Amino acid sequence: MTASQQPKKPGSRQPCFSRHTHCECVAAKAAHRLAVRVPFTIAFARGLRLPRTVKARLDRILRDLGEWLDVLADDSAYLRAIDGEVTEINVEGWRISFRVDRHPRGIFVTGADRRSAVA
Repeated sequence: MTASQQPKKPGSRQPCFSRHTHCECVAAKAAHRLAVRVPFTIAFARGLRLPRTVKARLDRILRDLGEWLDVLADDSAYLRAIDGEVTEINVEGWRISFRVDRHPRGIFVTGADRRSAVA
């Protein structure tokens, strides 16, 4: 058995090459699948510092929001109305600012302020 025929060890970084020939356009099929729907991404502003528990809860809330927004058509009246608008929510005593963008589809957390205990 030659070195190239030996099975690869788990975790090895040797490249894996396929010698199979494809007679159909694989790239076109992959591109078509990618173009169908892109889910809403979630991004945080650089330097934004939140306690781990707040960030975890915020991430769950924004994922739920992203899933809900994802079912709406890009040209829906609701998405057009909120596109680029800053929205605020309160999470565990923090005021979180974020915006929803239609193109590219995403939710971007722009800021966070700790609310005082005395209101």
